[in-house]
Amino acid sequence: MSYPELPGRAMPYHEDGTVVKLVRVGAGVIHAFTDVEMAEINDYDYDDWGFDPGGSYPDSYIVFHFPEKRHLRGVFAYGYGFTRCCNCYAWNPVRTIEGSNDTTNGIDGTWEAANFSGCGDYYNDGEIPFDLWRYPCAAQFPNDNAYRTWRLSFQNPDCDTSVRYRAIIHLYGHKAAGETPDDILWVDPDTGTELSLPLNFHAVPAGSSSVLS
Repeated sequence: MSYPELPGRAMPYHEDGTVVKLVRVGAGVIHAFTDVEMAEINDYDYDDWGFDPGGSYPDSYIVFHFPEKRHLRGVFAYGYGFTRCCNCYAWNPVRTIEGSNDTTNGIDGTWEAANFSGCGDYYNDGEIPFDLWRYPCAAQFPNDNAYRTWRLSFQNPDCDTSVRYRAIIHLYGHKAAGETPDDILWVDPDTGTELSLPLNFHAVPAGSSSVLS
């Protein structure tokens, strides 16, 4: 089986100056993630990081305040919480993804929602294989706009839930053109054009090699 193209670079938000917070409508910012907590949810295990937002969807969001405007090309994220429909704990996929350039706290301001057309009613649909972030529906974000702040909400696809734990949140994308102009840029060695996606060498025969400088 061949994989589709990569949607974007993995964002190291736990070490690039991004501020991550848990907010609740009507209550404001209720928790700021530490570096250790951000590293835990941005790694590749499903260890739970627990903090009860005190409410269910759509009351709480995980908010990412980036150092600059960024395009978001893909998201792989799951929460874990108590689900009333089965009276048990279950995985909770992302329900909404929104971007803003004028919010001050992750709640106020103008927000534009991602388009989930073709993805069903729920992004990730309650499954947890890593390949889901490669699906084309993961790239349908607002008008290809870049935002300084992005936020996610979670909900079980079967019924209401209160998500108490965030097990994993991976974000894929890149900064907008013209942002942080003094930063290091990755460019195509043949054209000098800045790369917006990782290099993908596809089916490289075993034993072969190629060097790009």
